Amino acid sequence: MAFYEIIEAYNSKGMGLNRPILKHIAHKKGIPHSTIHLWIKCQEGIIIQQRSKNKETFPLFWDVSVAGHIDYKEEPKSAAQREAKEEIGITINIDNLITIGNFFEVHYHKSSKIMDREFKTVFLYEYQGSIQDLNLQENEVQAIDAIELSMLKSSIDSNTPTPFKMVAHSRAYYEAVLPHLSN
Repeated sequence: MAFYEIIEAYNSKGMGLNRPILKHIAHKKGIPHSTIHLWIKCQEGIIIQQRSKNKETFPLFWDVSVAGHIDYKEEPKSAAQREAKEEIGITINIDNLITIGNFFEVHYHKSSKIMDREFKTVFLYEYQGSIQDLNLQENEVQAIDAIELSMLKSSIDSNTPTPFKMVAHSRAYYEAVLPHLSN
């Protein structure tokens, strides 16, 4: 049985059009849509995830702790809560989410012919548990790690896959996110 995600189409200014669309159609046609990014800090450091080898976009790259599309009629905080539970098994309290900001990014993925035009709502969450307590969704997440901010910065600035080959988000994105991860 096929699984189809229904998301909301957006205009180029980041306004929802109150129009449902299938995610794969949005990607095929380059229709703007919304996603969440959730950066999680735990007792061992900043959690990063390695995207599954089966992902159509950035397979095996390291990325934000949790990321995902916002379902049609879903609020960003609810999407962050849902995605955290699905991808890494964390139950979060949406009242404890800290909003970092909103960003627009475009990525064209030649091999999968995906034009990703995303309005990202980015959050921070302080997880009181350990990375050892997490359960990964295998079709989404290959691995996770908890790293120090200096190693994250080094990975972002590196043109090589060491220490971690990170998804190439915009410089403005990382410049806005990194100060929140240092507190």
